[in-house]
Formats: sequence, structure tokens, C-alpha cells
Amino acid sequence: MVDMQENIANPAGSRRHRVLLVEDQTAIRQMLAAALECTEDFEVIGEAEDVEQALKLARQLEPNVVVLDWLFPGGGGATFLRAIQAERLHCNVLVMSASTEEEAVREALMSGAKGYVEKTANLEELMAALRAVAVGGAFFGPLVAGVVENLVKKAARPRTRSAPARVAAETPGSPAEVDPAAATLAAPPVVPATVN
Repeated sequence: MVDMQENIANPAGSRRHRVLLVEDQTAIRQMLAAALECTEDFEVIGEAEDVEQALKLARQLEPNVVVLDWLFPGGGGATFLRAIQAERLHCNVLVMSASTEEEAVREALMSGAKGYVEKTANLEELMAALRAVAVGGAFFGPLVAGVVENLVKKAARPRTRSAPARVAAETPGSPAEVDPAAATLAAPPVVPATVN
């Protein structure tokens, strides 16, 4: 679905967030679209099932929010995130995936995703995540929040790969060596999913 309408104002007077759905499973994509269209906050402006289609729609439609599956044809979420960064396309990305592996979460966050929720999330959790990410905040589902917490802890620990690194870290007055890639993860606040 590609809807080229202008944003529709909700009763509170604020503009609806323009959403691009990127999901290769048709039923999931259609259910997400139907759920989002019932809200006052979101307008689904496009749907894509692979990276090529997703990039084309992101360029054409300029969504401010992308709901992104992580594993799908054409390179998956990582390829999409790298491409939108390279092209300087400005949209906030929420990864919604069945994969909660540390490497996937780390790569998504380091590639620019603002949030990451499990596909097992209920509709309330998904809406909370979308609302946070739409305004530039961070949101992580309960399983992903634990993964992010572990990544942040790893980033704070000094690396001890080699004897020179250990000596440098243990020498008074020398800064401890920290993995710069992992340190990047310390920046986003961890917002665990809490739904009443």
C-alpha cells in the first residue's frame, strides 16, 4: 500500500506520524497496518517486503517512522539501516524481530535503530515503542532490554585482550581501554517495556 495523502491531524491537533512498514511476512505486515490505521497517532504511508522496495519507498515517501523486520530478503534490517544512513534519510527506526540475539541487537543499535522490540510484543507494547521512537526516544522490549543492559556493562569494562592493554589499564594514571564499538551502546537510555 502506498498512500500519498498529506498527514491527517488528530483531534488533539498534532500531526500523525508517517509510518513505513518493512516486513516480508504479508499477514504480519497487513495486521500491523490495520492496527496502526485505527490509531490517531500513526498513518501507514507504505509497505515493503524487501530491502530494495523499502529503500525506494523511504526515498519517495519520507516516513518519519519505520517499523523494520530484522531478517528478510535482500540483506535484511542491517542493509536497510546502513543505506538510509549513507543517503542521510531522516527517519526513526523501530526494529521488530523474532531475533533477540546479542549480535543482532548490537548491530541494529549501532546502525541507528532507536528501538527494538520482540515480535512477541502485544499491541500495547508495540504502540508504546512506536510512540517513543516516533519522537526520537529509545524503547526496548523486555528481552531486548536485558541484552542492551549486558552490552552496556561490557562497554564499561576494560578490554583485556593483550598484555599491553592490561598493563595500560592497570597503570596508575592511564585510562582503561574500552571497546569503542561497545561504548557507543552506552549512549541510548534503556527504557524497558512496562505496560499497565
